[in-house]
Amino acid sequence: MAMRGVHIFTALISFLLMLTIAVAEDQKKYLARGSSISTQDDTKTMLVSPNGDFACGFYKVATNAFTFSIWFSRSSEKTVAWTANRDAPVNSKGSKLTFRKDGGLALVDYNGTVVWSTNTTATGASRAELQNSGNLIVMDSEGQCLWESFDSPTDTLLPLQLMTRDTKLVSASARGLPYSGLYTFFFDSNNLLSLIYNGPETSSIYWPNPAFLSWDNGRTTYYSSRHGVLDSDGWFIATDQLNFEASDHGQKDVMRLTLDYDGNLRLYSLNMTTGKWSVTWMAFRRVCEIHGVCGKNSLCIYKPDPQFSCLEGFEMVKPGDWSQGCSYKANATLIWNNNSNSKSNHRFIFKKIPHTDFYGYDLNYSNPVTLWQCKRMCLDNADCQAFEYHKGNPKITIMISI
Repeated sequence: MAMRGVHIFTALISFLLMLTIAVAEDQKKYLARGSSISTQDDTKTMLVSPNGDFACGFYKVATNAFTFSIWFSRSSEKTVAWTANRDAPVNSKGSKLTFRKDGGLALVDYNGTVVWSTNTTATGASRAELQNSGNLIVMDSEGQCLWESFDSPTDTLLPLQLMTRDTKLVSASARGLPYSGLYTFFFDSNNLLSLIYNGPETSSIYWPNPAFLSWDNGRTTYYSSRHGVLDSDGWFIATDQLNFEASDHGQKDVMRLTLDYDGNLRLYSLNMTTGKWSVTWMAFRRVCEIHGVCGKNSLCIYKPDPQFSCLEGFEMVKPGDWSQGCSYKANATLIWNNNSNSKSNHRFIFKKIPHTDFYGYDLNYSNPVTLWQCKRMCLDNADCQAFEYHKGNPKITIMISI
C-alpha cells in the first residue's frame, strides 16, 4: 500500500508539473523573432502582461473570422482594448501572426495576404512584449522600443497613452462588432479635441458644442502641441484645456476611455471582483445631441428615455439599424422639375416640427428675414426641401417629405 501511495503521489506531481508547463506555454512573456501563432491556437493566449491585467492573441469576431487584439483579461467579457485588423478579420484556418526573421511582426491571412504589419523590418527587432499598461511593443535586443500599439489606438485610450495630433479614436460600427464606425475623437485643425460624425452624406463636429466659440466651451486654441492624456488616477487633461475626471478617481486600477459605437465618449472603471465595467464620466448625458445617433431623416425624442422615429413619409433604410437612417417611402417619391426651379405637378405645404435641429445639410444662411420670406426662398430653390427658422435667423437645411 505504501508503494502504491508513492506512485500516486509521483504521478500527481508529474501531472501538476505538466499543467504548469502548459500554462506557461499558453501565457508567454514575449514573442521571439522567428516564432508565430496560428488561428487554430485561438484558445491559447499569445501574451499576458506581467500584472495579468491584459492579454493578446486571436479574438473571435464571427464563426470564421478573427482579429489580432489586446483585451482586458480580468473583464468578464474580454473587453477589447486594441485591434490590429479591425476592418479585415482573417480566416479561422491557416491564418497566423508571425514575427518574421526580417524583424517585422505581420498578420497573414490563410491565402498568404499580409493584412497588417509593423514597420520594423530591417531593424534589430528581437521580441514583442505586452506591458502592464496594455501597450504591445516590439523592441530590439537592448530593450529600445521600435514600435508600439499605443501609437495607433482603435476606439480606446488607456491610462498614460497619449492623444496627439497623429492619433485618433474611431468608434465601432455597432455593439459587439470590430469594424470602424462613423465617429472619431481627434485633434482638429484648431487644436481642439473634438468629436466628429462622418456620415455617408455629411460630416459635422458635434463636440465641443459647435454653436459656441471655443472659450465659451471652456477650451483654448492657442496650444498647437496637441497632447492629451488620461492618468492612472482617472484624470484627463489636454492642451486645449479639456479636463475631466472619473467619478471614482483614485480608487480603481483598471480604466479605459472609449468612443462607443453610439458616438458618446465614455470613461469606464473595472470592478475587479465582478469583472463588470461602470461608467464614471461621459461627454453626453442627452444622447439626442449626438449627430447621426438615429441616422438621416429621423427624429430623436425624449419620452423620457430617447426614442427614434422616421419623419412622416419616411421609413427605415435598414430595420434594426438606425445608423442607416430613413428614406422616402416608395409611394411618397416626389418629381422635381429643375428647369423651372419648382416641384412639378405637386401642391406643397410646409410641415412644422418644433424644437428640432437638423445639422449638416445647410445650404444657405440669411439674416434677417421673415418666416414668409424663408418659405419663399425655399420654394424658389430647387435644392431646398426644408428650412429652419430661429427667431429671425433662417437656415436652409435637409430634405423633408411633404
